[in-house]
Amino acid sequence: MLPNKSVFPLWESSCLTRRERELVEVLAHGGRVVDFMNKYGIAKSTAHAHWGNVKEKLEVCDRSEIFAHHQIFLENQ
Repeated sequence: MLPNKSVFPLWESSCLTRRERELVEVLAHGGRVVDFMNKYGIAKSTAHAHWGNVKEKLEVCDRSEIFAHHQIFLENQ
């Protein structure tokens, strides 16, 4: 679950794998799953599997929640 106030970048969450952290970082900066897929040269099905894992682990519904969380983090810096 995403905290109300961010004290660390979301992609530093300890529950995420390395690839999931990379995906969250792309999404936090306004990217899309396809951008992650292209950046790291992975298959669409693999990218979407990582996205499914991220949604479950962080309890988010869409990438806008990750982006908004990152904006809060930046405001608190």
